Amino acid sequence: MCRALLYLGQPVLLDHFLFQPDSSLVKQSYFPKMLHLLNLAGFGMRAWDASSHEPEKPFAYASDSIPVFDRNLKGLAEKIRARCVLAHVRGVPYNTKVEIAAQNVHPFQFAGVPLVLAHNGDLARFAEMKPLLQPHVKPEFAAQIRGTTDSEWIYALLVSRLKDPYARPGA
Repeated sequence: MCRALLYLGQPVLLDHFLFQPDSSLVKQSYFPKMLHLLNLAGFGMRAWDASSHEPEKPFAYASDSIPVFDRNLKGLAEKIRARCVLAHVRGVPYNTKVEIAAQNVHPFQFAGVPLVLAHNGDLARFAEMKPLLQPHVKPEFAAQIRGTTDSEWIYALLVSRLKDPYARPGA
């Protein structure tokens, strides 16, 4: 099972969410008492800060490595404050058919689209659904799908159904 973190509020150092608490997102990815399988398939995050160079664009981070061993993530988490965070540790079943790669790491965000998505779970028989979904995904979003996850297809379908996927929410 994947793990996700969503925060919206006053700017907070990312380290306070990702590493410091006993129930931090990174610790949840490897403590057997907290889950029935390890989350070893990557870590991704989007974080927004009003004082950054382009406040409407999130800081993006993705890695297909295990977050507890990711020194870059730890270093950044000790320096970056954010007012909005969506972070995701990808969990996958032990199966040789699963692809562990950076393009499968959540959250997903297409160029110019202000909305992001992270998803926990998987769609049964997804391979059979893909051809049925294709006509409902706008070509400009279908062209941006890079990974093999059902989650990225869900995201593509969602933004394809929006009246203006490039508009800022609430604007």
